[in-house]
Amino acid sequence: MAENDLQRVLVPGDVVIGGLFPIHNNEVVNNNTIRPATEMCDPNSIDLQVLLYTHAMIYAIEQINNSPLLPKVKIGYAIYDTCSSVSMALRASLSLMKGESQEKCLEFNEGYDNTVKAVIGERSSEVSVAVARLLAVPLMTQISYASTSELLSSRKKFPSFFRTVPSDKHQTDAIAQLVCMLNFVPVGIIGSEDEYGKYGAETLSDYFNKYNICVEFKLILPADFSANHSMLTELEQILASSRAEAIVLFTKESNAMTVLEKAIKTKVKRTWIASDAWSTSQDILELKNLQECGKILGITCKRNKVPGFLEYMEDFITRSNTSFSFFHNFSSSPFCSTGSQDQDCSSFTSDPVNQTGGQNCINKKCLIDFIKQDQSYESYSIYMAVNVIAQGLKSLLQNGTHFPSWRLTESIKETNSSIDNTTSLTLTADGEVDIGYDILEWKTETSKKMDIIGTFNQSGIQLLNPEVLVDNNTVSFYELPVFVTKFNCSKLCDPGYEFYMLYPDKPCCKGCRKCEENFFSID
Repeated sequence: MAENDLQRVLVPGDVVIGGLFPIHNNEVVNNNTIRPATEMCDPNSIDLQVLLYTHAMIYAIEQINNSPLLPKVKIGYAIYDTCSSVSMALRASLSLMKGESQEKCLEFNEGYDNTVKAVIGERSSEVSVAVARLLAVPLMTQISYASTSELLSSRKKFPSFFRTVPSDKHQTDAIAQLVCMLNFVPVGIIGSEDEYGKYGAETLSDYFNKYNICVEFKLILPADFSANHSMLTELEQILASSRAEAIVLFTKESNAMTVLEKAIKTKVKRTWIASDAWSTSQDILELKNLQECGKILGITCKRNKVPGFLEYMEDFITRSNTSFSFFHNFSSSPFCSTGSQDQDCSSFTSDPVNQTGGQNCINKKCLIDFIKQDQSYESYSIYMAVNVIAQGLKSLLQNGTHFPSWRLTESIKETNSSIDNTTSLTLTADGEVDIGYDILEWKTETSKKMDIIGTFNQSGIQLLNPEVLVDNNTVSFYELPVFVTKFNCSKLCDPGYEFYMLYPDKPCCKGCRKCEENFFSID
């Protein structure tokens, strides 16, 4: 259903949790900047993975409602499609703040009461920053499942913001330690002009400096790489002349796709290090000739499967009534049959919606296969967010459901909870979790997959097999120490030799020469 042109799914309850999800990747571009105009999602930009994330939230809420945790209280939900747009997310947030109030002007005083007590979302840091500033007015709880920008750690600026993922402060440290351990010389950084890519690239530079890692270039491109052709030309020139062994791509998935497509086309072969925004991307993994651009390593939050979610979705696709779901937006019968003609799922992630009998529908078999293969952390992060809210509500609901939303925010700060008896969840002083990371190595040849090769936590990096990592009897590229790169840059000099700069314009690329008479090397 729609409210003021916003797409949403609403199920009433004694207490309502809002949701902000970019189900569509883009909004329809309106070049009219003279007067306000109605915004609309681009119908051809649906993100199947995010669509499933909305169901992870619905499933978690249904689990709470069917448990004895909150007796005699039903949790409802109001989930909005933000279309990856800040302005649409803000409109949705205003609607959630208004709740059932009929007042045209809202006064957020200490006693302001609303059935909507908390908001889960948004996905991107850029959108979450804008929403967090708005929700800070009534101190309404906001829990993001994927926004990792370090900017959001400021309790002064964002007093009611929480997240069930670590901030980029930890991720960038993990990347820097990985580069140091694998002795890449030198490295490059590509970020984007948004809260995620910009601040991530800056923090990464600080850690590289801390670990004495030479950065050959740091390039911050516009937020949407594909929309700026002149910058892509500059990027192409930098990559062609660069002697960097490894390049960190700290930006969102669509931008990483643009860069790697350019690398494949121009035959630029490097080691690419993926930030968590695209490190588990199935769309990029399926890129044609991806192996031509070199090796790919990735960092992602530690992941658990949401218990029972696969079985829930297998049951859901057999239901005749899907009206309380975004799947219903496709048609009254959103799921296709699973006949033999529907077995090819190769293009399912990029184009999940088919035309069958004149109606839009989603292939059942491909959907279930996609859920089984999904390696992202976000479903479990959403599951944790719902449970954190439920635990925060537990003590407050003893006196009924009428209380201002700021009281839930205070309650959550004191919450320590155990999720499905496997995860002990404690929020830090910055309102986030510290659950550690998995280090991934992409297999981009015939058997396309992502293998966990190590972990990162407060103790640092631990590779699962630091001596040798083997794939199909082929030794991985970092098995043996390499002292001279393919660009003739030295990583280590023999005793009696010293480093010197090979190229005046490339200070990170050095050679070795004999020490002058009466001088000696000390390491």
